[in-house]
Amino acid sequence: MVRSRFRNGVGLVISEAPASRVLVSDAGTLVRILTLASYEVGPWHWHSKVSDQTLCLEGTLLIDIRAPDATFELRAGSARVIEVPAGQVHRVRNPGSQLATYLLIQHGGLYDFKEDGN
Repeated sequence: MVRSRFRNGVGLVISEAPASRVLVSDAGTLVRILTLASYEVGPWHWHSKVSDQTLCLEGTLLIDIRAPDATFELRAGSARVIEVPAGQVHRVRNPGSQLATYLLIQHGGLYDFKEDGN
């Protein structure tokens, strides 16, 4: 499901699940390539057991976390990997007009997705 919202006159695309391709899926690891459309924003969420490791493959990707509040920028071509530990509320977003494609490695236990409404 995709919803549109405007902030400061800029249209944002809010998604519940970015487009993805699964590379590995077993009892403790999920590896996917995901793509966010221009200005797409994923929902705030957290995982009870798995941590996320993210590497940007195309475009620019922002990862926002809460408590403590911070934003990490990933760009295609950079070797920078961001890890979000289990239990940390976070979201991903594409700040630009081009697609943002990223590799997401989730490991450490059974995958779950708990949306945070705050």
